[in-house]
Amino acid sequence: MNTSRLLIFALVVSTSGCARLVPGVSMSLVGIADPEQERRYESLMRDAIKADVPGHKEVVVLVNSVPQGVHLDAGNVVVEPGFQHQVIGKVAIEARSGNFYFIARFLDYRELWRKILCYWQVPLEWVTLGFWSISPTTYACFAGAPLLTREDAIDDLKNAAVAVGADMVIMTYGKDVKEKMRNAEAWLIKRDPNALTH
Repeated sequence: MNTSRLLIFALVVSTSGCARLVPGVSMSLVGIADPEQERRYESLMRDAIKADVPGHKEVVVLVNSVPQGVHLDAGNVVVEPGFQHQVIGKVAIEARSGNFYFIARFLDYRELWRKILCYWQVPLEWVTLGFWSISPTTYACFAGAPLLTREDAIDDLKNAAVAVGADMVIMTYGKDVKEKMRNAEAWLIKRDPNALTH
């Protein structure tokens, strides 16, 4: 009986490594510089990414294309005359990583169960000067290579858009590594309801 429980625990721990962390978010508003507002938006977007806000599924995401009434000029989004699109700003998300062998800080895990499993172990890591990291209970706490899947990037950008009142994302993927990337950038737009999406 104890052997089967140990095997089940070992299976769960061995398949749950490389924790996913909430990505870093940076925002550049369009128009007059307002670093304070950008920091507020960044905070709202981080909270929205963590919470998976209602309404994010309705956000339209265009990859390497633009809607009717918008064109790109030297990497900037320009609204054409006669259209009412509102360009809110440009956002970048970047995958974060923790220390691979140590859990010496409170990482911002995506999953609640990892926070419950890992946060109580951080002080043990401090008190034992890092030796606690060899405990089998810490394996699920390691945050491996900092990469986002395409699905995570799209979902995170949709949540970020809702947080600042946008309903469209025009994005490009960062440097790909077999369907995973370090970062993604996007323009957040409140679209003209009379314009076609694509």
